[in-house]
Amino acid sequence: MLNRAKRFIETNKLKVTLKFRQNYHLMPSVGWMNDPNGAIWIEGQFHLFYQFHPYSSVWGPMHWGHACSLDGIKWQETAVALAPDQIYDQGGCFSGTSLHENGVTYLMYTGTAGSAGDAQPSRQVQCLAESTDLLRFNKSEKNPVIGGNNLDESINPLEFRDPKIFKREGHYFALIVSQTEEGTGQLILYKSVNLEDWHFFSILLEGTGEFGTMWECPDYFEIDGRDVLLFSPINMPRQAEKYTNYASSVYMVGKVDWETGKFYVSHYDEIDQGLDFYAPQTFATSEGYVLTAWMHMWERTNVTAELNHGWSGCMVLPRCLSIVGDQLIQTPLPAIYDYYHPLSIDLSSIDSDYSDSLEPQGIIRINGKAEISFKTIISNHSQEEICVTYEADKQQVTFSRAGLKQKIIGQENHQVSSRSYCMGTNKRKVITLEIFLDSSSVEIFINEGEGVMSSRIYPQESLCNLLIKK
Repeated sequence: MLNRAKRFIETNKLKVTLKFRQNYHLMPSVGWMNDPNGAIWIEGQFHLFYQFHPYSSVWGPMHWGHACSLDGIKWQETAVALAPDQIYDQGGCFSGTSLHENGVTYLMYTGTAGSAGDAQPSRQVQCLAESTDLLRFNKSEKNPVIGGNNLDESINPLEFRDPKIFKREGHYFALIVSQTEEGTGQLILYKSVNLEDWHFFSILLEGTGEFGTMWECPDYFEIDGRDVLLFSPINMPRQAEKYTNYASSVYMVGKVDWETGKFYVSHYDEIDQGLDFYAPQTFATSEGYVLTAWMHMWERTNVTAELNHGWSGCMVLPRCLSIVGDQLIQTPLPAIYDYYHPLSIDLSSIDSDYSDSLEPQGIIRINGKAEISFKTIISNHSQEEICVTYEADKQQVTFSRAGLKQKIIGQENHQVSSRSYCMGTNKRKVITLEIFLDSSSVEIFINEGEGVMSSRIYPQESLCNLLIKK
């Protein structure tokens, strides 16, 4: 089946329409892409696996695609790593993570036992594969390694997926999402000494209704002496301008009690307040932790699929992570500046409106006084535009794609053409915006990574005009 997927990709490349193809964001050569999986940094090289359906540009039986990069910006697609070719994963090889040690790379993923499209829900189990060359992955003869006879009674086997594997003090842990009897999310810890024989360890964290109906794609890491959890809740209730998407992504800063296997939360917040961001996952690199995520949103218009372009989905620009106080700070991976130099604009030294021409993709950096509002309009010759507005009295940044002809509709009971980021009550002297513009996306880093807004856009022609109205 892996060879079949490879042949299909090779023979269908010419069917892909180039319009909306990205310049510096990872995307599939053909077919559907969603969640990043198995993000790992090995001997100076980034490897990113991802949910992949090579046979069409809509979601289908999941495979694991694989791309690698020397700098995290320019990626090379390699062989498909996993395909649903066993009884325990015939419904799809769902999301998971990776671990590398002693020259071996291990992938842990969720297998679905039923076939795609079955009327009855599929039992979800955790499976293991390994490789010594990062090209050919062999599935364990003990699969499924979690989900057969080692399920705790607290776990719903129909909602039990997305394992995050890591090693701590000589033991392996698998952090897996599940759903409570009350219909809320929870994080389960399993423990092992050899990656194949696992036992239930604890319920690390249990959610309430304020955190939605189900959690997906958990991640755990330690940074600057703090324990950090990432996960993506579905149907999380809106809090003012936060959590307005059908599915959100949340970080929690706190402390794990490793004796009891419980996580104690000191702070949580939304990771990205754009319109298209989901399933973040981190790399541990020599420079620290780097985050990536799927730049799309469930239950929304799939533009390139509806236009029969032969592909769908991309990843965000990778981001370096740090913690300041309890706040997660995200800054662009520095390698991006080796390819694009920002157009820098200091509004403090400009008395009137500012205009300029733009490259079809690139970076715009704006500095302004925090007490002065401004509106940034990026347009094309077809009179389409996107807008980034800063309102000083609200300390709020708003992104809008309402000025584009290609409309996007979502399941939400409100419009999905704009979102706002509120900076809080901290007094500032300046406001900084760094806008990363690509063929079909825009990412806005606010105040050196204090906030980020990531969204997909589909202009009919390149956005090439910049106007800043003071």
